[in-house]
Amino acid sequence: MVLELRLHSPAGAEPLIYSWPLLKSDGRDEAAEIVETIRWVCADFPELKLAVENYVLREFDQSSFDSMSKLCERYNRAIDGILQLWKGCAPPACINVPPSQELLRYIIQQVYSHSVKDPDKLNDYEPFSPEVYGETSFELIAQMIKEVPMSPNDLFIDLGSGVGQVVLQVAASGNVKECYGIEKAEIPAKYAEDMDREFRKWMRWFGKTHKPYKLEKGDFLTNKMREKIQSAGYVIIQSLQHLKPILVQLFCSVGWVCFICPKHNLVCALGDIYPTVRMGSSNTLFRVLRFFPRLFALDIRFFARPNKDLSHLSLHRLGGSCLD
Repeated sequence: MVLELRLHSPAGAEPLIYSWPLLKSDGRDEAAEIVETIRWVCADFPELKLAVENYVLREFDQSSFDSMSKLCERYNRAIDGILQLWKGCAPPACINVPPSQELLRYIIQQVYSHSVKDPDKLNDYEPFSPEVYGETSFELIAQMIKEVPMSPNDLFIDLGSGVGQVVLQVAASGNVKECYGIEKAEIPAKYAEDMDREFRKWMRWFGKTHKPYKLEKGDFLTNKMREKIQSAGYVIIQSLQHLKPILVQLFCSVGWVCFICPKHNLVCALGDIYPTVRMGSSNTLFRVLRFFPRLFALDIRFFARPNKDLSHLSLHRLGGSCLD
């Protein structure tokens, strides 16, 4: 007989199901996840918080099925009772709305841990490691969304989207019409399929909305993709290995183009395409980039510093002064 634990959705979606024994390895602790997920529900339903802390989570043994089952049952009765009060009425104000930044961070962390079974396979994709994603990349992309003008009519494209977490974050919190990610490499593209499925599941469970998005495996230098890139209002590229002369030409018609890399590295990469670019000759660089006033770089090294203060982050516009 298979033993299971179930957590009811505060939005009436399908429950989260955990098989017993709970997993505690490979960076995942399902017992802790159950507890944290219940606490995140309380953030949306503050009337539950006192009961959850004093009754639902008062005493439990993570190693005991009976104890964890009773914990889930107590939570389920509490959230079912809240939802019963709303039956026949408009949904609570916290349902069918975008998630808070804090909740979105939690959702994407769960999506990543459920989807990327072996992060070591992504060693060539440094931004995708669990440490970098959980600790820095979310903050970096959140700051990018905050600083760079986005329009509800814009198409956001992530070229070389890896496992897709940037697309998911922008879809949930960016002011855009649609998001699209394309990844050529087999392993991250496969993980992206799982990320997509898990993200939709968790967003439904919490009752949160997101913009339309799509993650695909493919080559973004095909003719079809060139047309798509030229129609985009916002393009992000996470690897300078993807920087090709034809791609730089396509950027002429894009609203905003962002590279997640040190500005120095981007200048060097552009120097390989435009031999007249030399480090230390900013005037020459600006002349080369005169047609790309909205090309800029986010210096990812900033986020490796201890005690980082995001208020001092600069989005370096390579055709002019800093955006901040």
